[in-house]
Amino acid sequence: MTGTGELTLEARLQRLEDLEEIRRLLLDYGVHLDGKEFGRMARLWAADGEIVNSQGAGSGPARGPEAIESLMTSMLGTDLATEPGDELHVFTNQIIEVDGDRATARTVWIYVTPAADGHPQVAQVGHYDDVLTRENGRWRFASRDWPRDIGVPGAGVPGVGASA
Repeated sequence: MTGTGELTLEARLQRLEDLEEIRRLLLDYGVHLDGKEFGRMARLWAADGEIVNSQGAGSGPARGPEAIESLMTSMLGTDLATEPGDELHVFTNQIIEVDGDRATARTVWIYVTPAADGHPQVAQVGHYDDVLTRENGRWRFASRDWPRDIGVPGAGVPGVGASA
């Protein structure tokens, strides 16, 4: 991609609008994830979008919104708390690169749950590797991988696995 100084004002504005819409997509994912709104979450994917599981442990893969919704629902009680408010995902250190109607993003995720004494604990840490596509004029996930960098499947999930 060329430097922003070489782009027209219109192209620079489009790039900023794309970045903002992608940031909102990433945040909407988190709101729906923690709210257990998996149907709404699944609609953030392109029609043939997928969740990738490159680590091979835990949940995934799934292709298409229906399969993604089913996958996320199946994670309740094993990889995710069963009730909204029993966990929190924090997203940080986003890097987004836009190239026309395709984009990539990398975001660090931090999974926070209550410790036995009720205080917050960092249970797991990982990152998302995303490929995004503009579908029908809106940015959607083409693929999302969610490698865990620190922790084990189920760690910290309220009522499941070991505490971190």
